[in-house]
Amino acid sequence: MVQVGDAMGPSHGLLVWDTASGAVVAHDATVRGSDIQFSQDGQRLLLYHAGGVRKNLGTKDQIVIWSKEEGAKTLCEAEFPRAELSPDGQWIMLSQQKSPKVTLYSIQDQTTVALWPPDIDQDKVWEWEDRGIRRCGFAPDSRRVLTCSENGTGRIWGVDGKLLATFMSHGRSISWGDWHPDGTRVATVSEDGRGWIWANSGKPLAAFRMTGSGRWICNWNADGSRLLVHNWYGGRVSILDPEGQLICTLDDEDHIISGPRWHPDGVTVYGRSQGTIAR
Repeated sequence: MVQVGDAMGPSHGLLVWDTASGAVVAHDATVRGSDIQFSQDGQRLLLYHAGGVRKNLGTKDQIVIWSKEEGAKTLCEAEFPRAELSPDGQWIMLSQQKSPKVTLYSIQDQTTVALWPPDIDQDKVWEWEDRGIRRCGFAPDSRRVLTCSENGTGRIWGVDGKLLATFMSHGRSISWGDWHPDGTRVATVSEDGRGWIWANSGKPLAAFRMTGSGRWICNWNADGSRLLVHNWYGGRVSILDPEGQLICTLDDEDHIISGPRWHPDGVTVYGRSQGTIAR
């Protein structure tokens, strides 16, 4: 179990507990942040402060990698960052609000790779605020990246910065995208209620529709046999197969279901219903 103090106020820094004994096994008073991610092997932590109230406009946040053996290491700085650690723990992906640019940082080589859409002039970035990145994520192999933008364009990149595929069938902003566990396809959903399943080449494999508009979110289960689609604002939850066909809907007639998540068994879904847990 981990707790870390917020960068905006006083704190005791980073605390790591052993939940079996309840003992603190690591303490680093120098670390600050509001968001924490474990590497898959559990040996590293990615820490940063995403959003929140700023006392001083223009303040940049430190993106820190921490391990028990090496302590805290500041990798880079960014304003209002969103960060993700790759599955193999070797890359950090950084994106920022109102910017189409995504940066990959190699932990081992301490080098950066910029993913920049080819149709955007880097000298005129502020003219393209509607093309900011809404969602980005690493493929299971850690060698490819999916980016979903405000203008309805999705792209797949190599970690070397090479553009591998583009898909543009969404009419409005892509609110979410998720890699299939086998890395052969991705699912995307947009604010106009449209959803697509794509091959890595950018070829559309299936399309589906949701009722209503809003910030739609989609997530594959552990074995990729089912796709969960829901609205961030709550409501009916849809379960689809890999071809985009509806398997079932999860609905509570008396309450709004929000925040549904897959159980590791890949079959059970948990969600909140007016403050309770619905299974």
